[in-house]
Order: sequence, then C-alpha cells, then structure tokens
Amino acid sequence: MPTARLLRILWSAVCASGLVVLVVFGALADRETAALADSAQTAFYLVAVVTFAATAGALWLIRTMEARLLAAGSDAEAEMALRSLGVPALALAEVPALCAGVA
Repeated sequence: MPTARLLRILWSAVCASGLVVLVVFGALADRETAALADSAQTAFYLVAVVTFAATAGALWLIRTMEARLLAAGSDAEAEMALRSLGVPALALAEVPALCAGVA
C-alpha cells in the first residue's frame, strides 16, 4: 500500500474519532444533569483504574517496540514494529483522557 494512501486513511481515522468524541462530549454537556452525578465516587475510581491500566499497557507497548526497533535488521522491520506497536501505544495512551472527559 502506498505511503500517501496509508497516511490519508490514518488521518481520516484520527479525524473521524475526534468527531465522534466531539459529538459524545457535546451530547453529554447538553444534558440537564451531569452524566454520572449519582455515582461520582464510583466513576472516579473506575477512571483511576482504567487510567492506571491504560498507562501501564501503553508503556509496556512502548518498551516492547523499543526492543524490537533495536533488534530490527532493516527499515521494513522497523516500520512494522512502529505500525504494530507504536500506533496502538498512542491510542492506548489516549484512553485516560477520553475516560476523564466522559466522567
């Protein structure tokens, strides 16, 4: 797959996910009452656990990617490591922000 086409697909996915988040946050902000007002303490601890798990997972993916990049013998292997571990690590690192925004 050509790089330009892959970048267009990737940026389209990023923009679409941003649009979805914007719509969800807008719908939550438009309500009369807060979304989780009755169970704020439960939501806080749930977001804290998800944040811890997502951060740990992202750091694990980054460390694994680092090891694979150091062991890569070619540019193709390095590119595959970035695609298979780097992009999911970035996505996983965004999870706490999304959870905190919803809560």
